[in-house]
Amino acid sequence: MRTSTERKILPYKRESNLPVKHEEIEPLGLLRREIDRLFENFTLGFTLEPFRTLEERIVERFRQFTPVVDVTESEKNLNVNVELPGMDEKDIKLSVTDGHLMIRGEKKEEKEEKKKGYYRTERTFGEFSRVVPLPTGVDTKRVSSVFKKGLLRITIPKTKETRTTG
Repeated sequence: MRTSTERKILPYKRESNLPVKHEEIEPLGLLRREIDRLFENFTLGFTLEPFRTLEERIVERFRQFTPVVDVTESEKNLNVNVELPGMDEKDIKLSVTDGHLMIRGEKKEEKEEKKKGYYRTERTFGEFSRVVPLPTGVDTKRVSSVFKKGLLRITIPKTKETRTTG
């Protein structure tokens, strides 16, 4: 048992047999953990981009590019919208086989930056593909598509038997 003087000077310590967290015994451990958490949160917004190799940067850039695909259904059609920012229509290929819609493309990107004291150019390229399974009851012989401002709209009509009546 502690004396009243010891209680005022020494940090709090439980007087039971229950397990005690390390931080409760050692306040500096708690302080260290809080400082570590502060630095981890502080560096979340920073990247190590300048220290990565060119190959790592290229792989990361194209691993991230997977076009967003939205599939909706109306009374008469199955509609597929694909976001393809920065792409040209000539770089996109569509095909329908075995009940699947295949969207393939090649993304090419070139950046050039000229400022006082330096010139920087960067070229990246890579291929992607997305497969959309098609339900039964669509007419795969009458697929139409429109590409405008980075958005590919694909319309697949339903067969007469599967159209809903409104």
